[in-house]
Amino acid sequence: MSMSQFMFMENMKYIVDGKIMEIKIKAIKGLRPLTGSKLKDFEDFLEKYADKIVQKWIDYFVYHKDIEFEKINTRIK
Repeated sequence: MSMSQFMFMENMKYIVDGKIMEIKIKAIKGLRPLTGSKLKDFEDFLEKYADKIVQKWIDYFVYHKDIEFEKINTRIK
């Protein structure tokens, strides 16, 4: 999966009381959707890291904090 697919996969996170309740992945015109094992891997990634991603977005866009780069070296499964 390319970074552009990740960034433009229009996924909507429904947050209630600071907890992600649901993630919906929608089709984007002009991009091929992820299928099969690639879609499953993406869902597993979001399941594990969604809360951290949202927290970093909030820190950066709301509180204007500097965010440190985090490299993920471990397998998710």
